Amino acid sequence: MMENLTSEDWQIGFEALNKLRRIIENHSELITSQHTHSIVQDILKLVESARSSLSKNAMITLNELTNKVRRMLDADLDFIFGKLIKKAADTNSFITEEVKKAFVSLAENCG
Repeated sequence: MMENLTSEDWQIGFEALNKLRRIIENHSELITSQHTHSIVQDILKLVESARSSLSKNAMITLNELTNKVRRMLDADLDFIFGKLIKKAADTNSFITEEVKKAFVSLAENCG
């Protein structure tokens, strides 16, 4: 499933995010600190996608991950914030709204 996050096909990436979101929601104990860095990197690559639906889904996934694993993301905060700041300049209001939600979640749960 994780290899699908790096697929060139946006629909496969979108579905992989949905599967990851289900894991986060229902089986967050499977996500360990040794996995979070690679998961975050894969999610952030999708956050940068020019396809807005994929980017939004990646930010929702990041937000849900942040709410579940909290402090496990501390080592990646600089990287996460850098990517989100770039995405905050997007002209799509639904993208910038997800960026705001991600910032709030990171502020409340990490650091």
